[in-house]
Amino acid sequence: MPEILTQEQVIHALNSCTNIKHKLLLGLFYGTGMRMSELKNLKMKDIDRENAQIKVIAGKGSRDRFTLLPKQLLSEMEQYYWQYRPKVYFFEGQIPGKPMNERSIQHALRQCMKLAGLEQYKFSAHSLRHSFATHLLDQGNDIHTIKELLGHSKIETTMIYLHLQKKKRAALCSPFDFIMTNNDWFQALFKDPCIQQFNSYSQSVFKQLSVFQTAQKGVHRLRCSDEKCEKELLQYHACGNRHCPHCGGFKREEWIENRMQELLPTAYYHLVFTLPHELNPLILGNRKELFKLLFDSASQTILQHAKMPEYIGAECGITMILHTWGQELTFHPHVHCIVTAGGYDGEKWIEAKRKKDNFLFSENSLKKMYKAKFLDGIAKLELKKEGLDYPKIIREIGFKKWNVYAKAPFGGPA
Repeated sequence: MPEILTQEQVIHALNSCTNIKHKLLLGLFYGTGMRMSELKNLKMKDIDRENAQIKVIAGKGSRDRFTLLPKQLLSEMEQYYWQYRPKVYFFEGQIPGKPMNERSIQHALRQCMKLAGLEQYKFSAHSLRHSFATHLLDQGNDIHTIKELLGHSKIETTMIYLHLQKKKRAALCSPFDFIMTNNDWFQALFKDPCIQQFNSYSQSVFKQLSVFQTAQKGVHRLRCSDEKCEKELLQYHACGNRHCPHCGGFKREEWIENRMQELLPTAYYHLVFTLPHELNPLILGNRKELFKLLFDSASQTILQHAKMPEYIGAECGITMILHTWGQELTFHPHVHCIVTAGGYDGEKWIEAKRKKDNFLFSENSLKKMYKAKFLDGIAKLELKKEGLDYPKIIREIGFKKWNVYAKAPFGGPA
């Protein structure tokens, strides 16, 4: 058997990755237990985000199976998708629509291990697969279930991991999710020196997350009212930060559920409207005004295109979400729009003319109209401009091509 990574080594390797593609390769090998040939040929249509699973097509022995999809990787998978825009395979090489070759994948993993100072162990994709199985056993999961996740034809092949089992746990979850939520060592990441390089807002978020359910946030002392019992329980307070999976997770799921109830029985498209980075200093001093202008410009652009006969010829539905930070925690304002592939003209529902295509509207047309509406709107606003060369900012963004991402949504409207 190859070397098995400890949970601490896995976390350290993931935290050391600077390339999102390399990090996802590492995370998915460990979090799914897939073989090299299986992850290499993973297609986007086989990723089921709703049920947190991946369908492995024609694995070893030409058998199909399902394995776990780590929920903790979903947001980074979406960020990767928007950055690389793969067409067929989730990991594609230099040629669009063709899978990344094994040598490139092996090189990416070696780079991750080198950055983490683990190159001397010669860890490979096979090591990560074995770590997946071993850590599932450490959690106390049934060996027959692990056999199905790994795609073994014989239970004897899976039983080789039994001698590495250390302890029993109950619920089945991907080992990636397990180490992110059950390992005290992970809390040390909040004290990493690199956090000092973040802006004040990001540092504040990390500080709040690091004291989640600790004495620093306060505690409720609960005691049984039965005089014969008088058992006590200390209930530590949560951090209350919206970025926290515990504190913000329920509200996020509740919001998503409410939006799901609003979905119409039609296809949906995903549009992203981004502001040029030259505007960042101006936005920081005028958030309310410029975020509203971003929403107004994007929504008006979509609604006007929807009313054009060549696209829909009716009023479409839009759900809009503001994001202010990029994947590297840099200030990057943009708005995500989920748009119906059709609209209501006052009498009946009209399907989009390009419903079968990968896009709803012309991307070039969206960019031009969006840019024109925003520049027209910003000229009418009274903004705080102290210390800024406002004419230079407007001149620079006026010459730039503005970015609008337009494609069918990744994995569904939710």
